[in-house]
Amino acid sequence: MKKTRIALLAIVAVIVVLGPTLAILFTDYLWFDSLDLTSVFTTLLSTSVILWLIGGIVFFLILAINLRVAGKSLPQYFVGPEDEVVFFKNPALQKYARLIFYGAAGLVSLGAASAFSSQSMTFLSAFNAEKFGSVDPIFGNDISFYVFSLPAITSVWSLVLGALIFSLILAGGFYALNGAIAFAEGARQFAPFVLRHLKALGGLLVIVAGIGVYLFRFSLLNSSTGVVRGAGYADLSATLPIMNALFVALILAGIALLLEVILKRSLRAPVLGGIVGLLVVVSIVYPSLLQQFRVLPNELDLERTYLERSIEFTREAYDIEKVELKAFAAADALEPADIIENESTIRNIRLWDWRPLLRTYGQIQEIRTYYQFADVDVDRYQLGDEQQQLMIAARELSVGQLEENARTWVNEHQVFLHGYGVVANKVNEIEGQGLPKLLLKDIPPKTDVPELEIERPEIYYGELSSEYGIVRSNEQEFDYPGTEGNVFTDYDGAGGVSVSPLINRIAYAIRFSAVNIVLGGVNPESKILINRKITERARAIAPFLVYDQDPYVVISEGRIYWIIDAYTVSDQYPYSQSASGINYIRNSVKVVIDAYNGTPTFYLSEDEDPIVKTYVNIFPDLFTPIDEMPEDLRAHTRYPVDMFNVQSEILATYHMDDPQVFYNREDQWVFPNELLSAEEVQVEPYYVTMRLPGESADEFALIQPFNPRNKNNLNSLLVARNDGDNYGKLMLLNFPKDKLVYGTMQMESLINQDPEISAQLSLWNQEGSRAIRGNLLVVPIEDSLLYVEPLYLEAETSELPELKRVIVGFAGRVVMEPSLEKALEMIFKEVESTPAVAPEDLTGDASVDIEPSAPAPTPPVGSTTQDTVSDTGDLSELITEADQHYQAAVDAQRDGDWSTYGSELSQLEDVLARMAEATGNQ
Repeated sequence: MKKTRIALLAIVAVIVVLGPTLAILFTDYLWFDSLDLTSVFTTLLSTSVILWLIGGIVFFLILAINLRVAGKSLPQYFVGPEDEVVFFKNPALQKYARLIFYGAAGLVSLGAASAFSSQSMTFLSAFNAEKFGSVDPIFGNDISFYVFSLPAITSVWSLVLGALIFSLILAGGFYALNGAIAFAEGARQFAPFVLRHLKALGGLLVIVAGIGVYLFRFSLLNSSTGVVRGAGYADLSATLPIMNALFVALILAGIALLLEVILKRSLRAPVLGGIVGLLVVVSIVYPSLLQQFRVLPNELDLERTYLERSIEFTREAYDIEKVELKAFAAADALEPADIIENESTIRNIRLWDWRPLLRTYGQIQEIRTYYQFADVDVDRYQLGDEQQQLMIAARELSVGQLEENARTWVNEHQVFLHGYGVVANKVNEIEGQGLPKLLLKDIPPKTDVPELEIERPEIYYGELSSEYGIVRSNEQEFDYPGTEGNVFTDYDGAGGVSVSPLINRIAYAIRFSAVNIVLGGVNPESKILINRKITERARAIAPFLVYDQDPYVVISEGRIYWIIDAYTVSDQYPYSQSASGINYIRNSVKVVIDAYNGTPTFYLSEDEDPIVKTYVNIFPDLFTPIDEMPEDLRAHTRYPVDMFNVQSEILATYHMDDPQVFYNREDQWVFPNELLSAEEVQVEPYYVTMRLPGESADEFALIQPFNPRNKNNLNSLLVARNDGDNYGKLMLLNFPKDKLVYGTMQMESLINQDPEISAQLSLWNQEGSRAIRGNLLVVPIEDSLLYVEPLYLEAETSELPELKRVIVGFAGRVVMEPSLEKALEMIFKEVESTPAVAPEDLTGDASVDIEPSAPAPTPPVGSTTQDTVSDTGDLSELITEADQHYQAAVDAQRDGDWSTYGSELSQLEDVLARMAEATGNQ
């Protein structure tokens, strides 16, 4: 009876300890199965289990063998050096010693097994590795050896080394506990059998350490001791030869120790040990001395070969070796006719910075407190026969924004489950007093543009959807707020996992610590949606990829999708410079997730990448060729900013291909700064529509300007192409070195020094409001550069930034006008009538405010979509029009339609301004 109780308690203890893990595994299997990706789950799980068993068994066997040797060879006494009989201490403990130490061995082995099993992708990659087709110049190994094979070999080596170290500790502890280590005349003495056993363990440890030194040699290819990353002169002339000698010495010393145990006589192993110690000291001291006194005084000559290798391998690793170089005149030669000729570029200049626009969206389009826009993205859409850049954002539901008393389990997990619709506007259009002219807005979504119509506006999967949800439950699911009350719905998508049978509900209840999943209003039709945050969803499926920080929303064929750029990376590419903790990157995967169904598709966008080809070998059912992506969706793929940032950072140095120029950093580039709001910040890459040199059509591109180090002028633009067959190609536009090309901070100085602009900024920054300076964009047109910066005005008591002015800079002049069209008109008049500001006239600090003698008057607000009224018309007609807008605003306020309310008020203000003009009261 007692044994039965103990057995039952043991079973309960196992369930309590393993229950959560088993629940997670079971529910993960159900989830992968619902996505038709069971093979991905089983491959990862089976590999982890196999590695767990191998690691645990090997580790425990090594410990157990040594404990067994210790136990079997343990007599009751031994004869000391003076023929005295030495009895073991603690004889009463001998009965429990084996239990204690075998238990400790088991616990340590469990930890080792867990650590080893976490290397599943390491071993899967090693066994399925694709060749890079490029070899390192020192050892002659294919790059795949360092990226795939070496990490797996190192993992096995670490497992064996750890097992031997713990064997030495446990065996020594076992002997000590049982009195096999005696004290005689104040000196510690080992029983002969103890000495033989520990010497054998020491020999094995020394051999394994030697193997570690052999493996360490390969890490020299990523050494950081020289002038660049990779093995340099000191590494190859000193460190590598010493490591080779140390490897041989350790192997011989380990073999000598083992032979002494076998032959039971001394083979002078301590002499070899002394040699090993000497080599260790030399390996630390000599390379440093060589670097200090031989290399540094002659660094360029001695490191030239390694500089060339660093340039070559770094360019390969970051995929910048094929950057197309183009000369760009950056001339001051634009004419009004060029603006007309490049109408598409002008029409797509982005005046809406995503930061203030996000706040504006929040005020006019969140509609209810529980809706939230996580981000605003820029993308291009084919609207009719023209391509147009749009600012676009998804209206998601954030349960954290619910009123506190409404945050019940039912509301958070069964009622408020999805966002609704998308908001979009052209990048440079405004209406009223400076609000974005929305092409897609409101709930349900309204648009006059066929390409933006949405048939399925519900967003169950997004950037904010972190909670699990149960659909088709017994509770009514909230759909959207209607004019006559809330509208409810039943989920009709393919996403989710059935909560039936009961075992499913129990497993999910354990996983989420939510007993309500079992008890709370579910039925046989109910489904649970998990991993709803899109980046976490993709990572749960393919944790071996690295994901871009900025997923973006896309409207395609009436549905809402998310696109996430995914990267294959490594930090083991030989001779490649490190950036952001990696030294190899490819944007090899585009992940598309349906916002309604949650269906993920991993499209292969780079089929020549050896890392992703290895992943395809491992998970053939996971990846889909990019050619199978629907054409409309593929038209929205973008060159990703995260990868472009890394490539730009590397190119700033590695565009120099001459070793001497590279070594001296004679042409080092840096990212320029700009004034954003009132702070000086680094210019971030941005998307533009532009016509590249030698091309006949405009295209969507991502660009990054560069400055020379310690200078503020521009010297180049890196361009990533996004359209058609040119997708992914990089072009570097190099500016002339013999003339000044205004940099962003120099242009900011021109803006600050302009009396009219400075006066207007001072006026706006008076108490009660603040002026917000948007991104300063450098836009290539023909063979010239145009600079455009939007200005927003925001009241301190609200978060509703309005676009009030547009600053345009060209040929050393700046103008500020209510619209881009007007600013372009005026800038060419300025060019014709006034001389440019000389560079030496610019203030050193571009952020200095120039105090005006008197505030400039505020001209009427312009709009890029509305014609200026030149004839004020009959006053009675204006009064009638004002009354109509007023009544429409009142009706919209009553209906809770805040978007229309704001629009009507803006139009009312415009009519009132026209009335004032008509009556002469300005």
